[in-house]
Amino acid sequence: MATPAIAQGTGGLNAQSTAAQTSDPVDQAVDSINDRLSTSWNDWAVTHGDVQSIANTLEGLDANQTRAVIDQLAADGTLDKVAQEFTDDKVLGLGGLTVAERSQFFNEMARKLDSGGLKTLSDAFAGTDANSGGYEDVVALGQAVATHASPHVQVEYVQEMASDMTDQPDYTTTHLGGSMSRTGDAEAAAVGEVLAGLQGSPSAAREAFGALSYEQMRAVMSASIDETVNYSSHAVSANLDGKVAGEILASASQINDPDVKARLFDASAQTLEHINEDFGFPVTALGKEESANAVANGLTQLLDTDTTGIMRELAYNQSTMDGTSFGQYAKHMLNNGQEDVLGEQMARLQMGNQLNENPITRFEDSVTLNSGAIRYENAGTLGYFVGGVYSAAESISSDVQQQQELTSKVLNSTLTVIGSVVPPAVNTGFGVAKDWAVYAIEAAIEDPGTTAAQQLERAAIPTNPNTDEMGVGTAAFSGFNDRISQVTRLD
Repeated sequence: MATPAIAQGTGGLNAQSTAAQTSDPVDQAVDSINDRLSTSWNDWAVTHGDVQSIANTLEGLDANQTRAVIDQLAADGTLDKVAQEFTDDKVLGLGGLTVAERSQFFNEMARKLDSGGLKTLSDAFAGTDANSGGYEDVVALGQAVATHASPHVQVEYVQEMASDMTDQPDYTTTHLGGSMSRTGDAEAAAVGEVLAGLQGSPSAAREAFGALSYEQMRAVMSASIDETVNYSSHAVSANLDGKVAGEILASASQINDPDVKARLFDASAQTLEHINEDFGFPVTALGKEESANAVANGLTQLLDTDTTGIMRELAYNQSTMDGTSFGQYAKHMLNNGQEDVLGEQMARLQMGNQLNENPITRFEDSVTLNSGAIRYENAGTLGYFVGGVYSAAESISSDVQQQQELTSKVLNSTLTVIGSVVPPAVNTGFGVAKDWAVYAIEAAIEDPGTTAAQQLERAAIPTNPNTDEMGVGTAAFSGFNDRISQVTRLD
């Protein structure tokens, strides 16, 4: 590639002097940038033309040259000064780059830099404002990485940024007549943009999500709703936007790792709980309902990809076995008339993701742990689901009849799904087990004397219609009840 021309600007009278002394494009670019940043008695300020020239110089290099220049500028602190000048808000021709100009610059850097260079650049812009951590520009660079970097670089960018995602979870700025508070770490928000942009790249998504700890996932999801609160002498208003949160969950739906999905489900459900909280009088919360639905719909999409696997991880992981995260999701679904979705999930827990498993043998399937103990995971997972749905119904209303109305809607959906399953012609055991599952659900719905909890528990156990006896063994039934008892009731 030909040596890039050093861009001209409206200042920096010494800009060409040092640069002309070398023909190496990297050294030439570094010298030109340093000259543009220098000031003297007859060249007393860095102008908008100077910073445009710096941007043009960097944008005119090839990828290897750009990386080398960024490394050299970072080594002696010059990159920090570049970032400060780029974000300078002075007027009269002395200001930094406009938002649009910085966006163009970030896009070019995302195309050319590797993950280490992008992290270095992000750190430089983070240092331009200690209060916010350079929020706007760090996130803008993340958006550029999401749209212009390769999947390989995107994954490594997430890995590079992960350690900085929990150190500045919020900030407040003041302005004439009031102030604004934002919830969310800048690096976490930037990583969220990249994760959301990995739709269509399942392999990269698997690596990127797998690189994050539980705490880091929580930071990403908290930042992904872009929550701000504006205070003035006249009003207090909150603004939320769950678009990125929903896209993150859609991206995670591609991966084939139920444990990672379960951890993300937990982090996202806590964000959903926060959105659904009462912001209190006199706060006006804009985008609250839309954001809650974006997260809830994303959680449904995630669960639908592997209901049995994700729910099993939620039921048996120490951090989620109390059921509060699933309970918050179930509560939102019940509150928003989506009982049918919960019913479909229950059907999959009874008959497998493809609705092609014998509900009795599936309930009684067991695994042997390393300790030699026997665990009835399918039964326990179903119990976890039942406990979570009941906890959600109970938190919505203390009225027993209203609770039962909610759970009946869930079970009617389950009945529709299981009832529509056509057993294979050669497998009479499957057909009998399916009929017993249908009978149990119908009996639970039709019995006016049962509470919501009893109704759900009864419906989950295939029952012999001739004897009204459970169709499963006591050991598996004990595993089912054990998980129910572990579920914590929601407030």
